[in-house]
Amino acid sequence: MVRSTTTKSSWYRYGLSVVPTRRAVKWRIRKQKVFYYQELNPTVKQLTVPNKKIKMKKIIVRSDMLFLGQFKKFCDNISFYQKLLDITDEQVTAIKAAYHLYQYIMDVEMAMNLSGVAVTACKNWIKDGPSSQPLTPFPPLFVYPVPIPVFTSGNVVSQFAKITDDCIKSPNFSNAIGIALGIYLATEERSDTVAVIKPPLTAKISPAGHPILHSKKGIYQGYQVYKDSGDGKLIEYKVSMQADFIDNADLPVTGITKVWRYKIIYLQANKEIGNFSDIISVTVMSVE
Repeated sequence: MVRSTTTKSSWYRYGLSVVPTRRAVKWRIRKQKVFYYQELNPTVKQLTVPNKKIKMKKIIVRSDMLFLGQFKKFCDNISFYQKLLDITDEQVTAIKAAYHLYQYIMDVEMAMNLSGVAVTACKNWIKDGPSSQPLTPFPPLFVYPVPIPVFTSGNVVSQFAKITDDCIKSPNFSNAIGIALGIYLATEERSDTVAVIKPPLTAKISPAGHPILHSKKGIYQGYQVYKDSGDGKLIEYKVSMQADFIDNADLPVTGITKVWRYKIIYLQANKEIGNFSDIISVTVMSVE
């Protein structure tokens, strides 16, 4: 049997307060001569491993709202890297036009859904009452907001994939640029841990007209909600301990629409952990 020559003092040198047994740990020496250990006993808390190798992965999210956020991040930042990555003005103009068209139709879809909810509520009131309450005015008909963007070719996901591929092919492209443009997701090489903790976030409207946020709670205690009620400031709002969160704040008066924005971050032991989600926008209106 090969005996370890590691002394007790060398364990303390690497920040370990308890000397584990040989059965509980395994050693690995990297090229940089960095020592680390990994607990083999699952009941013992695993310590952070220094100098983990990071690999980059291109990702295009499929969720409508999350893709809109990813698309926006790319369009907001591509101008800073355009010349460096040899992206032409025509490419940038075309992809930004595609983004504005997609953003417009997403806003239209949300507004039409709210309008449909309002009409359904009015219909139910007319049909079933209560008769003791006076009937409110009919909900306003949906009108397409102006200006209406120029229609480009369809399949904006394909257009987005093509221009991001052109960026990656550039000899000047780097992992940092990929993250800044929102097309790279940094993860640890080990499959059991993730370097970037970012909650997914989607939203829908309840029959009463209130936004319902949804995220994957997973192993976390819950998530902290940040909200912009239309004043341009995302401030700490409320905490959700469930995957779904209903915002029961007062809706705008009849005939008025507002856009509320949200972002969330995971909570663990009552402390925020990881990164913020993408910011999503929800159009709200009264259904009364």
